[in-house]
Amino acid sequence: MRHGGGCGILGVFPSREDLIEVAVEFIVVFGLIVAVVSGLISSSIAKSKGRSGTPYFFLGFFFPLIGILAAGFAPPPQTYTPLPPSEWTRQRDRTEADNARRRDIEGRLGKIRELHRDGLISDEELKRRRQEIIDEI
Repeated sequence: MRHGGGCGILGVFPSREDLIEVAVEFIVVFGLIVAVVSGLISSSIAKSKGRSGTPYFFLGFFFPLIGILAAGFAPPPQTYTPLPPSEWTRQRDRTEADNARRRDIEGRLGKIRELHRDGLISDEELKRRRQEIIDEI
């Protein structure tokens, strides 16, 4: 702020340039305070939901209202809990057993179809054996 360039009686009042300078400084300081507070609020909301606060701080800092709303409406992050190794092997064994059983059933059905096609078993025998295999399932 410059001194001595005032106007009015005896130069007591600040000049127009001095008033503009003070207003600009006030607006800048006030804007920074609002930006930091908004960033902190956004970060705090995000952390309370289990999210990282840093991106929300910067979002709130540069875009105050958007940052607070984004943090407020963001859903909690989805967590992925991997299966323990024992469960992996159990599922793998179950899948392998199911596949082996399916291959066995397909093989047995294919075998009786071949026997029927070759005329070695009758229609009734085909139906009976097919029903036996289906009943095992």
